[in-house]
Amino acid sequence: MRRLPGVIAHDFDVNPTESSVHLAEQLGKLATQLHRIQTPGFGTWIRDPGISLLDEHRRRRNWLITLTRQSRCLHASLLRQIEVKFMELEEALESAPSSPVLVHRDFQPRNILVDSECQITGLVDCESAGGGDPLEDFNRIGLNWESRAFAVFCQSYRQSGGDWGNEANKRFAYYVLFWATNIIGKVGETHPELLPQAETAVERILAEELPDCLV
Repeated sequence: MRRLPGVIAHDFDVNPTESSVHLAEQLGKLATQLHRIQTPGFGTWIRDPGISLLDEHRRRRNWLITLTRQSRCLHASLLRQIEVKFMELEEALESAPSSPVLVHRDFQPRNILVDSECQITGLVDCESAGGGDPLEDFNRIGLNWESRAFAVFCQSYRQSGGDWGNEANKRFAYYVLFWATNIIGKVGETHPELLPQAETAVERILAEELPDCLV
């Protein structure tokens, strides 16, 4: 086994939505390269080609709702609103590209390696990777979808040949809602700096303020 070249980026621990323009541009290109790799089917560590994207995310959504309910970080009525919104947005998952691609599912600066010139040399921590929808890798840097970093990331992704398919805004909102709820229910314990943006994202999505950046 060989060691991957590169070191952890100096700004690895910043909020992904505050990534530098240079890094956001590289992340967009890297995501495009990753999403060119097709997988046998949808799912994480699952080899059943009969599983659909919707099947996979219903399983993941049920896990998240159970986890958040047990943590008691959200009032039961608000958690129910989130669950209902998930079910509303799930319909849009049917519009995702029919062929699953390799997605990382924790695509952010803390999981990359760079060289001395801050060029990305590797992607690490792939335990959650699997076959999925390209937009699953947009929710970390897109937690605040009005940030400059996210705009640069999206532009770089498209210019590099990336395709996010139809009904992208609703699918993106679904994945952001998943990440934001995960932060509130679990991740925020170790990364409290993410909580304000997560709470804002949940409020906006529940209020039908879907992002209009993916057109």
